[in-house]
Amino acid sequence: MKRLLATTALSLALALSVGIPAAMARPQTHAAAVKTCHDLYLQSIKTANDSYNTAVKDAKTKKGKERKDALAAASKARLDSKAQAKESEKTCIAKAPKM
Repeated sequence: MKRLLATTALSLALALSVGIPAAMARPQTHAAAVKTCHDLYLQSIKTANDSYNTAVKDAKTKKGKERKDALAAASKARLDSKAQAKESEKTCIAKAPKM
């Protein structure tokens, strides 16, 4: 279970490290900024889903309570990642230029 959480945290950190420089270089128009924010959101969602699928694949090799706990942790990690991605998108859009 620690491995699952570590993998999810690492994936999220890598996704954010790729996205932050792109967010810093803001486009000049509001539409372009919103598109950039949404693209970063989609990338974060894809990363969360990929991490979840990897964790489920790993959990299927386990049995009983260990499997149930691993699946629950994977599901919670994915939901948390998606919520954080949505919040980041809202913040990014709020910071977008209003022109």
